[in-house]
Amino acid sequence: MNKKTKKEEGEKAAVSMVPIAEDKGIQASKKAKEEREARKVNEARQRKEAADEAKAARAEAKAAKDEERKTTKEEKARAKETARLERERLADERRALKAATRPCFCGCGTQVTGTFAMGHDGKVHGWYVRATREKKPEDLPVEASDEARAGLELWSKDRELTMKQIAALVRG
Repeated sequence: MNKKTKKEEGEKAAVSMVPIAEDKGIQASKKAKEEREARKVNEARQRKEAADEAKAARAEAKAAKDEERKTTKEEKARAKETARLERERLADERRALKAATRPCFCGCGTQVTGTFAMGHDGKVHGWYVRATREKKPEDLPVEASDEARAGLELWSKDRELTMKQIAALVRG
């Protein structure tokens, strides 16, 4: 055999082997491609699951925050309502105190919310000064109330007492 023939035979053998190798390579590449596709699908599924979990966590956090805001708003509303009711209660008490009148301590008959009508504490004080100076407690004016007469005894013992203090002691 000549050299050409051997060479040709080698080429023929090589050519005949190529399709077998190519078939194996094609099968290998198909398998690798399928594996890559399966990995991509698996990774995509994992990313989707992770995204869904993150979305669920965000939704849960938002729901908790909304609930907290709702609770805070309700607490503020309750506090505001409580403050309003307290203001109304105090206003009612003040109105009741203003409505609760009694006669002036001096006996003039004027209805007052305090102890004396305007300037009448000075009038009673003047009575007390004159009565003690003249040492005649019976010299109090006729219109003087029994309370004012009882107050004269207190004032004659302790002149440091104010008219309001005397009235409070007499009225008990």
